[in-house]
Amino acid sequence: MTSEPLVPTPATRAIPAAPTRGPRRVPSITRVFTAAFLAIAVGVLADRYVTWQNARRTQADMVELTHRLERLERLHPSLGLETQLEELRELAADVGDNAIQSALQTTVILAIVLVALAIGLWYNRRRLAAPFGHIVRALERVAAGQYEERVDEHQPEELGMIAHSVNRMASALAWRERMQEHIARLLTALNAPAPSAGGGSGGSAGSFGPTLEVLAATTGAAGLALYQPNYDTNEWAATAVRRATAHPLSRDIVRQLVGDAANVLQY
Repeated sequence: MTSEPLVPTPATRAIPAAPTRGPRRVPSITRVFTAAFLAIAVGVLADRYVTWQNARRTQADMVELTHRLERLERLHPSLGLETQLEELRELAADVGDNAIQSALQTTVILAIVLVALAIGLWYNRRRLAAPFGHIVRALERVAAGQYEERVDEHQPEELGMIAHSVNRMASALAWRERMQEHIARLLTALNAPAPSAGGGSGGSAGSFGPTLEVLAATTGAAGLALYQPNYDTNEWAATAVRRATAHPLSRDIVRQLVGDAANVLQY
């Protein structure tokens, strides 16, 4: 019995992965405005070139017409035609001058328009593009985990509001990162094995020592005391103390303190 070579079926053939395309980059506002300004400037220059060529051609034609009228007057002198020829010469001169004047006026107007567009582009880059660039760089720093630097909030209208929001976001993320770090340290201290002690209240205080150190570093408190209920005496007794002197508290005082703390948190 002869074995035939296996031919890969369409179901078993490897299908090449489709090439992944990255996100399309959208051109910035400044680049769009710059491209539009350059396109308008090129169009205006081309239009002015054609206009001046037509004006000079018209003026040259009127000068040629004037010369022909002068030659006609010399070849065929006539008292009746002299006045009409003079009017035609003045009309030809006026047509040529008007063509040049019209081209000059429209050129000045379009030059003013181009200057206004250039000033608008410069203002856009200074008042919009540069502040937005600062905001984008600030967002990049926040994304990289750098929350210290702040954006200048003294900017007009919406830019100032955006800068204020970016600063608030950076502050919130920094606070959240600090809280996560403190919580991680607190959990580590709580899960740490208790040190060996002779027993009694000193052993309980020693087991909560690292936890109190973490809480003191988090809150910035100079002294801390951990109270737990003592059902035998119907009061709260200090089971762990850090740099403080603690006395037993009655349940009514603790209930009042807890109520005041709840009101502070609510308002």
